Amino acid sequence: MELERIQDKNKGELLSLIQRVEKSGKEIYKKTNNTHYYLRELIDIEKLQRVQESFAKATEFSFVVVDYKGDEITKRTECTEFCRRWRAIKENKKTCSFCDTYGRLESIINQKPNIYRCPAGLVEVTVPIIIKEQYLGAVLFGQVRCIEEEEIVNLGSYIQCEEKRKCNTTLIESYEKLPIVPLKKVLSTANLVQLVVLQMVEEEVLRRETEENKKLIGELIVKRIRAELEKARTMTELKFLKEQANPLYMKEILKTIEEAASKEGAVKTQEMTYLFSEMLKYTTDNK
Repeated sequence: MELERIQDKNKGELLSLIQRVEKSGKEIYKKTNNTHYYLRELIDIEKLQRVQESFAKATEFSFVVVDYKGDEITKRTECTEFCRRWRAIKENKKTCSFCDTYGRLESIINQKPNIYRCPAGLVEVTVPIIIKEQYLGAVLFGQVRCIEEEEIVNLGSYIQCEEKRKCNTTLIESYEKLPIVPLKKVLSTANLVQLVVLQMVEEEVLRRETEENKKLIGELIVKRIRAELEKARTMTELKFLKEQANPLYMKEILKTIEEAASKEGAVKTQEMTYLFSEMLKYTTDNK
């Protein structure tokens, strides 16, 4: 950032602001980067674009929606002539990018819309999209003048750019064409935008969770059925083994072994088989 654009007395404050933005950005990005929710997947972009255009026409604000990285996912609506010319200047574009980042991070930290005055003198608003404590993106709108200057954070006190605007005839003309709106309208628009967009995202999240729950319930039912079938099969096998262990059946088996041992001349095996047979007979007879 060019040092000549910064007032000497505000250099320390600006550096502190930049460090806070960078630190917060890294922490939020690290946390959000592991989320399984993504704004592009949760919302119909074409529908969101139509909603955005409706807001722009009704309010005279410029609108755009960005994801958690700050990348635009909708086409900017009603971008003012002043801002197009202002951003065409390389240094100014960098300043605007920093201000956008500042607005997003402040809105995330405070969990509510953030309103500030950019170094060019325009009011900008950032409406965070946060679902289940996960930051998914934001709605950025503004590019207007506001009469209540003292009630809005002014980034121009850190970054001096107004002189460039005042020295450029083309910028002066386009700046004078910008609408002047009361702060009350800015606040009401921010609240309405947040309500509408959050509802759109929450409905999709709820639909997905319902589908996921149905899938999990189905899997549990299948597991339960398999467990019951396995239990039934085990019981059947146990019953069969119990029937096979019938004393009469055992006697027949021992008799067969004894005869086989006799034919093969296995005297010891024959004697042991005979004794076991007699023991089994005694046990059965005395039950």
